[in-house]
Amino acid sequence: SNNFEPLREAGSHITLTKEWVQEALRVAKKRVVLKAHYKSTYFEEFGFKREIRLTSKFHYGVIEKNDCFK
Repeated sequence: SNNFEPLREAGSHITLTKEWVQEALRVAKKRVVLKAHYKSTYFEEFGFKREIRLTSKFHYGVIEKNDCFK
């Protein structure tokens, strides 16, 4: 969307790492959500439960914080 163009420069365009996921889990209250291309390996690589969207090129993945500490 054109309305978000100015924000694209402010975003972080780095590769997701195990350290970033661990930090996100540390500061999250309930869950960490990942939005990535449907062909991305991030879902399996970092243990995100994928929410498949049949009509979209982007899927969401979730790690529930409670599931990590059982």
